[in-house]
Formats: sequence, structure tokens, C-alpha cells
Amino acid sequence: MFGFSRKTDYALLLVTALARRPQEFVSVRALARTYHLPYRFSSQIVSDLARANVLEAREGVKGGYRLAREPKAVTVADILHATERGTALVSCVDQSKHYACPQKAWCGAKAGVRLLQRDLLSVLGRTTIADFLRAQSGTSLSLSPWYAARP
Repeated sequence: MFGFSRKTDYALLLVTALARRPQEFVSVRALARTYHLPYRFSSQIVSDLARANVLEAREGVKGGYRLAREPKAVTVADILHATERGTALVSCVDQSKHYACPQKAWCGAKAGVRLLQRDLLSVLGRTTIADFLRAQSGTSLSLSPWYAARP
């Protein structure tokens, strides 16, 4: 079953937590303690997110991390690209690699997987941290039009 890695899962949790405190810089130690996450792993994750311009970092006593953009401008795809080495569902659709598939001559699934890959990345690119905040408050994610549009 496809799923996010633990790194992406924690990144989504951390970014959503920071989105609830948009103007405040929060230390990694405080985030890790509050959400029962490993400190070192959390530090790596926020560093990756800062390099990807998802988070803004400030050093010093009152330092820490906060969102670099409004929650509605940070997508799940932004976070996924910051935390994962690739976003392909299977190796043969990863355009960043030249994968020599041994089933290439007879595979009937590649075209379907490409379609699925395209649609999944589209949803992740439209789903924002603001959607996550709305879901936490009891308002559902606004993905139903995507499903309704499918033939």
C-alpha cells in the first residue's frame, strides 16, 4: 500500500502545528517534546523544510521555525518534495531516473500507473496546509470536486 514515509508524516504534523501559530517562531525541541517526536529526526526534517522555503528559520534565544508562507500557499506536494527523494509510485514512472524495467516489453500497467501518478500529484498539489487546519476544526477537506469530476 502506498503511504507517506515517516519523515513526510512528521513533516506534515510539524508544519500543521506551526501553521496554528503563524507569527511565532517555535523551537524544534518544543515541537518534538509536544508531539512526542525524536528531536534529532525533527531537526533534520525542519532543516529540509527550511531549505525548501516551506519554513523560515531564526537563530538565537527567541529563534526557531515558522511557516515561510501563508498556510493556503503551502501544499502537501511542497512538503513531499522537501522530504522525499522522489515522488514516483513505482520506479518506472520516475522521470528523474533512467530505470530499465525487466517487464517493459509486456507490461500493461505503466500507462495506468502514469495516469494514477498524475492524478495523485495533482491532488497533493492542490491540498494545502490550510485544508489540514480546516479538517482539524471539523470542516472537511475540499477534495470532493476532484472525485466528482472523474469519469
